[in-house]
Amino acid sequence: QWVRARLAGPLAAGDLAERACLSESQFRARCLEALGCGPMQWVRQLRLEQACALRGAGLGVADAARRSGYASASALAAALRRQAAGETRR
Repeated sequence: QWVRARLAGPLAAGDLAERACLSESQFRARCLEALGCGPMQWVRQLRLEQACALRGAGLGVADAARRSGYASASALAAALRRQAAGETRR
């Protein structure tokens, strides 16, 4: 919940580890074990999910990008393309 409430702002692995009262290496290991990915990949997934939900609710690309922590609408568009490319490879 803490991460989701802060997706619009900058987040670093160190911030997340500190919040969990763990070292970065311990936090990364726990993320890999629990989520199957590193902490920043998880944050990227959450941002993309939020942006897609906001777009589905009718927000424009620029607003959805800003509210989800993307630097620009083009950064969100690039993330969506990467996701689509990854899905077609599966």
